[in-house]
Amino acid sequence: MFVKVGQERLAVLIGRQGETRQAIEGLGRATLEIDTENGSVEVRSGDSLAELRAGEVVKAIARGFSPERALTMLRNEDLLLEVIEIPARNPNDLRRVTSRLIGSGGRTRAILEELSETSVSVYGKTVSLIGLPEHLGVAREALEMLFDGSPHPVVYAFLERKHKELRQR
Repeated sequence: MFVKVGQERLAVLIGRQGETRQAIEGLGRATLEIDTENGSVEVRSGDSLAELRAGEVVKAIARGFSPERALTMLRNEDLLLEVIEIPARNPNDLRRVTSRLIGSGGRTRAILEELSETSVSVYGKTVSLIGLPEHLGVAREALEMLFDGSPHPVVYAFLERKHKELRQR
């Protein structure tokens, strides 16, 4: 499996003295071959599921997650990564939508994370989520509401309602 990692995220992937790379290789039972010239990372393992899981961790780090958050996917096999393209027609549109997703002082992102019980990373032209499948669905729906221009209080009310429903299950 190959994953493209931006130059600015390669140092994060490798970690101080290679600790992040070693953690992925150890927990993920995989080997990472990192080409620092072009940012290509080859994930190899004799176990295709282990290769896929380690590749998802590499992709999560590439999409802006901290190594600690990304590694949770190897500690809990029920967690999934979802990468969503931000619908933007031009750089100004992207900036506006990104600002809506993050909110003042990161408030919207924090509320989204807390009420959907997911981890959220806004990076470049994407929003990435780590969470349980049913939680990812709630977060995805809230993101689509924000993309479509729904007022923040409406999105927060939706998240609170869904959070209570998830808690009752």
